[in-house]
Amino acid sequence: QMQSGSVAVLVFGVSPTTVPLGSGCIQLVAAPTVYDFRLVAPYGQSEFAVPVPGSAGLLGLELRWQAASLVGNGIAVSDGLRMIVGY
Repeated sequence: QMQSGSVAVLVFGVSPTTVPLGSGCIQLVAAPTVYDFRLVAPYGQSEFAVPVPGSAGLLGLELRWQAASLVGNGIAVSDGLRMIVGY
């Protein structure tokens, strides 16, 4: 679990992957791009808003999302999220 007061990073990409990071953590986003950083709130939570433009060209676009944070000498990661625009 992410620790309160630590910094979480939200990343996204278009392809899934399964890369073991140690301590039972798995990277689920291939070639991730950093979207945003946030402080982790109490209980290990962090909220991110992701605005999606109302463009027909984005309809059906599939993105993968995952958050991560440093915890002690290791890393904590969220479950992955698969998002399809317009569905």
